[in-house]
Amino acid sequence: IAECIKKQQQDLDLGHCQLSQLPDEVLQLTHLTSLNLSDNNLESLPDKLCLLTQLETIKLNDNFLKPFAQNSESK
Repeated sequence: IAECIKKQQQDLDLGHCQLSQLPDEVLQLTHLTSLNLSDNNLESLPDKLCLLTQLETIKLNDNFLKPFAQNSESK
């Protein structure tokens, strides 16, 4: 992650890292366009993930994510 910050890389692959939560440092990578979090132990994502405004692709397969809460007004 530190190298990604230093080099302003647009892609970050954290797949197969046994993460149970997203490292806080990832939220500083506002230049990211692609983030791979597949094959981890994630159960939820932080609300602040929306700070990654350049993010176009996020891979989340093979985690333990709970369904997003549905807004009652959208029914």
